[in-house]
Amino acid sequence: MFNTFKKVVVGLVAAVSLLTANGIAYAQDFSKTAVVYFSTRHNTPNFNPSKPGAVELIANEIGAQTGVPVLELKSADLYGETYDDTAAIARKQLENHDLPPLKEPVDIAQYDTIILGFPIWFGSFPRVVATWLGSQDFTGKKVYVFVTYGSSGWAQSFDDVLT
Repeated sequence: MFNTFKKVVVGLVAAVSLLTANGIAYAQDFSKTAVVYFSTRHNTPNFNPSKPGAVELIANEIGAQTGVPVLELKSADLYGETYDDTAAIARKQLENHDLPPLKEPVDIAQYDTIILGFPIWFGSFPRVVATWLGSQDFTGKKVYVFVTYGSSGWAQSFDDVLT
C-alpha cells in the first residue's frame, strides 16, 4: 500500500512539476485545457468504486487544482477479471498493434492544451490510448503527458505517443 501511495505522490509531483516548469500552472488561463486519462478501474468487470487507481487520482487532482474538465477514456471491451487476465489481454493488444474501440468518443476539438495520463503497460501506453490518439487532430495543440508504472518505468511510452 505504501509503495502504491509513494508512486502516486511521485507521479503527482512529476506532473505538477512538469506543468509548472512549462509555464502552465498558475500562469495560464485554463479555459481551453482538459485532462484526458485512461485507467483500468472502469475498464474491468469487477472494479472497486471506492479504490481509484493512481492515474485516476492524479488526473482528478490536476483537474481539482486547475479547474479543468477531466475526461476518461473507456474501452468498449472490458479487460480481464484478474490482474493476470488483464495483463494477457494488454500484452496481446500491444503485440498485435490492436486498436480496441472506445466505449464512447472523447473529443478534444475545443481544447488547446491536453494533459494526457495513462499507466505504462509492457513499456508503452495501453492500446486503447492509441485508438484515441489516432482519432484526434492535435494540430496546434500542446500535449503534456503523465504516467504511472509498477516496474517497467517510462520505457518507450513517450516516444510511442509522439509516433
